[in-house]
Amino acid sequence: MSARPRKKDFIGPPEKLSGPYLLEAIKARSKECGACWEWHGPFTSGGVPMMRHRGERRPVRALILEWKGKPARTNRVASTSCENTACVNPEHTKELPKAKMLERSRKNTNQAARAAKISATQIRKLGKISDDAYMRIMGSTESGVSIGKDLGVDQSLVSAYRNGKRGRFRMANPFAGLLR
Repeated sequence: MSARPRKKDFIGPPEKLSGPYLLEAIKARSKECGACWEWHGPFTSGGVPMMRHRGERRPVRALILEWKGKPARTNRVASTSCENTACVNPEHTKELPKAKMLERSRKNTNQAARAAKISATQIRKLGKISDDAYMRIMGSTESGVSIGKDLGVDQSLVSAYRNGKRGRFRMANPFAGLLR
């Protein structure tokens, strides 16, 4: 029967994981890509590198700033100078105002193109149609899919017009007043 090692015999990093040990732990979970250290550990849903430190999950760049002697201040966030979201190189880590960080993320996500795409989808699904198109929808025996393709609208909009749920000739529900 082998003896189980006691906790005091356990050899590993110091309990506080600070100083050079912290940087070693960060570098061990990163891969050098040029001048950047790309993090291969867990991320938040927003793309922030995270690690366990003193029993809790903490942002890696915030830990690096604390190691540098610059604890986090209000309205400021830890970021990188290289704008690589996976980079955790201490030389690239810096503190930015939250407003500047939001501006940078808007620039990197191309909000204008995203808004245009959403708008185009909404118009296609919920857009208005001309009187001629309405008459074609109501008077035709074609399928909603084929009419929708011809008119450039979603099939669900064609169905809504045919069922009387959309348009100026929308049918009123006789029970609408009773539901209040």
